[in-house]
Amino acid sequence: MRPTLQFGDYLRLVETLALDPVFSRESVAAIRKRFGRWPADACSFFGFERSLTEAADVPPDFLFCSFRNEQLAAPEASQLGPWAADLSASPIDAWSIVSRFGFEWLRSDSGLQAVENIWLEFDRGDIAELPQPNLFFGPALRSAAHDMPGIIEHAIPFLRSSRNDASEADAVLAASKRFLSTLPAEALPFHCGVMLARNSPAIRLVIRDIPPPDIPNLLRQNGWKGDLATVSTLLARVDGLTDWIGLNVDLFPALGPKIGLELHLDKQAKFEPRWTALMKAVADLGAGNPAMLMSLPQLNGYLHEEKHRRIWPEALLFDSRETTTRTLSTLIFFAHHIKLVIQPDSALLPKAYEGFTHRMFDRASLTHSRKTESP
Repeated sequence: MRPTLQFGDYLRLVETLALDPVFSRESVAAIRKRFGRWPADACSFFGFERSLTEAADVPPDFLFCSFRNEQLAAPEASQLGPWAADLSASPIDAWSIVSRFGFEWLRSDSGLQAVENIWLEFDRGDIAELPQPNLFFGPALRSAAHDMPGIIEHAIPFLRSSRNDASEADAVLAASKRFLSTLPAEALPFHCGVMLARNSPAIRLVIRDIPPPDIPNLLRQNGWKGDLATVSTLLARVDGLTDWIGLNVDLFPALGPKIGLELHLDKQAKFEPRWTALMKAVADLGAGNPAMLMSLPQLNGYLHEEKHRRIWPEALLFDSRETTTRTLSTLIFFAHHIKLVIQPDSALLPKAYEGFTHRMFDRASLTHSRKTESP
């Protein structure tokens, strides 16, 4: 019988990696202590979020993602990932919302069918026995079902807290529709989130592919009260150094004072020299720890079962045996992106995001790149 896969199984592997000076082993161990027993079979991707102004041994925020798939949507799979217990009657309001949203997402006739993935994010400051999540969700990019206004309209009733009345929900919906209507044609809203753990009624939108010169004008058009000159300067500094930029905004009902600029490169540093130039450009802004910034692009590689069989999760070894003898269970880790947080009367705050995902690879496909494996 196949054992249940837990986050602790993954995190023990992560603790063997040399992720300093961005993430210390002690900070990873702290995450494992909090989330190690949570089931991870429905997790497609997990990661850490770290402010680059704090010490590496401070525990980062923890986040993970589940994608819609046939196994997850099967009738017997009535729960998702770590909320495997029936939390629909949970006295903790955030978990009740997550459970309600998850059940609706899995229904075959749901209005949330266009949602391809959901994310849960856990703030490091929440030390409760059952930490409360922030919830994000997104559609498949460039699909016929990519209708973020429609998705939000259907999602709002399932995201309402017992503390929020209908007028607040209506205000959030109207604000999101108003903002989305001002986007240029090429822009793609790819995530929507609610900060349940922070008890905020606002909705967060993440939009990619806005032409960088249009971002200040978009903020101005929507009444942002921040320093547009600072935004223009930042965008000019990273011009040509990213594949795309994601704009983060909070709405309730007006555009909130804090925004984020996610800086993305689609390839890792081994294949993309702009990583170093991008980190140097951010460091030159005087924001964050320069050593952390310059180290982030190097935090990529993989571990596989043959060299780490003693600590490899039994569930993943079982899966490997059940496929073919030609496959290897492999944990991939990579620098996902860096985000610049901008808000009035505060210094520019850079945040690093490190990602982890598991794949079954053909042995031959790994042979040529063994030198990139972490020890």
